[in-house]
Amino acid sequence: MIAFVEGTVEEVAGDRLVVRAGAFGVEVLATPKTLAAARPGAVVRLATHLVVREDAWTLYGFADADGRAAFRHLLGVGGVGPKLALGILSALTPAQMALAVATGDAALLATAGGSMIGPALAGVAADALGTPVMFLAAATLPGALALLL
Repeated sequence: MIAFVEGTVEEVAGDRLVVRAGAFGVEVLATPKTLAAARPGAVVRLATHLVVREDAWTLYGFADADGRAAFRHLLGVGGVGPKLALGILSALTPAQMALAVATGDAALLATAGGSMIGPALAGVAADALGTPVMFLAAATLPGALALLL
């Protein structure tokens, strides 16, 4: 596993960025919010998740551990792959996702995934995600709980 990547942003294009980590340029797929914060020449540290498939190794990057934890939580839902999980997290923060799960708001999850997720899968995801705040770090819990109140 690659827990994080730290280095200088070399390039930001489309849905990915390239981070110079030592003598390597590491390509990382990320949410639009993470990409918007990454400026060429700036130093970043991204929490990462590596997806290994037969035809590709793909590294997904997140601004913090909560984003990575929410991504991993979404991957545990049948029918949700890395691209769909990243799509959901492009529209919702981890705290907003926790709120959608806590309130059973499958419609919010469906719209968050754009056209990639339908109402049926959103309902399954809302049920399968279980305890909504278990993946959030302690620092994020107050914000997530405030959304619930």
